[in-house]
Amino acid sequence: MDWFISEATTKSVTEECAVGIRNFHGTELLIVDTPGLFDTNMEKKKCYREISKCLQVILPGPHAFLIVISCNRFTEEEQAAVQWIKDKFGERALSYCIVVLTRVQELIRSCGGRYFGVNNFAEPERKNEYVNNMLQMIAEMRTANGSKVFTNNMIRLMTAAVRRRSQEAHAEMVQPNGTINEIPAVTEAVVNYYQQGQ
Repeated sequence: MDWFISEATTKSVTEECAVGIRNFHGTELLIVDTPGLFDTNMEKKKCYREISKCLQVILPGPHAFLIVISCNRFTEEEQAAVQWIKDKFGERALSYCIVVLTRVQELIRSCGGRYFGVNNFAEPERKNEYVNNMLQMIAEMRTANGSKVFTNNMIRLMTAAVRRRSQEAHAEMVQPNGTINEIPAVTEAVVNYYQQGQ
């Protein structure tokens, strides 16, 4: 099942964060697709909103950051992806990173030696094999990280904001089409976190 738009283009296809949920051989997968958050031209306020929308649905934190890079679209934006995660989430976030390559022609330097090549045009059986292999890689990474999700001060602030919100009123965080409903208090927590210099 393909949740997200994938095109061979020189710019980011995704414009807003979206969520895809799938049960794969008994494992519930929650994937958050993000716009080009590494784009230095993105307005800071929009960047913070998208970060907050992405993270609010994966609290208390992600098991993995998947940096998806198309080899025919390896721009400066993608080259800055690892540095962006390091800058925004801290050095420790790199131990939760896996570089995912599509249209693989050659390997690129990866986070901690972890990389994964995918043929977008593979048969469904092969795509299932990719998912199995990716889940195995994530399981190994989780074990190496003490079976804990990634968290930092910003994520803890966001978790507290979501808890306060859920105590006030029941609201769905994700619409059936995968669109994430923004929680203003979470966005405010992200903005405050970055304005205070982390």
